[in-house]
Amino acid sequence: MDERGRKISEGLKKTFADGRKGQPRSEETRQKIGAKIKAARASSNWPAWNRGLTKEDHQSIQSITEKPTERWQDPIAARKLARWQSPNGVEVRLGELLVPFGFDFVGSGQFIINGMRPDFWDGGTKLIEMYGNYWHKGDNPQDRIDLFKAEGYDCIVIWEHELKDPDTVIARVSDFAGAA
Repeated sequence: MDERGRKISEGLKKTFADGRKGQPRSEETRQKIGAKIKAARASSNWPAWNRGLTKEDHQSIQSITEKPTERWQDPIAARKLARWQSPNGVEVRLGELLVPFGFDFVGSGQFIINGMRPDFWDGGTKLIEMYGNYWHKGDNPQDRIDLFKAEGYDCIVIWEHELKDPDTVIARVSDFAGAA
């Protein structure tokens, strides 16, 4: 109903609302909207997201957020979680450069070390990680190298921006692959 007590159909309300879309509202209108929202929030019909949660609920939420990390530790579960992933464009470009050196893409979970999935593996003890400039910004590659080293694997990290000079990448991989 409008201010005069007349019934307004839902279709007409939508037409009115669509007609005002994107138009600025007066200060008075903003104040009225704000007051209605505050009143609705104060009522029991609009509970806060955490209102009424118990300590057990909070523990349950915390355990849910921790479980994915634990699941990656199990090799079988990690393979299932990673099954859908295929190499991205940067990994494909690097993979093409690595073909002569015998490195295969295993980033989809075919090979998991301590819950981590290296990107490329030579079938022995050598690993190559591909770090994208966006996703790994701020990451310390030495952390990943040390993690794999503790498990008996040698690793190098190649950054996405290094692929602009393929000859340098090939020389670096050649030195790494040829090292005993």
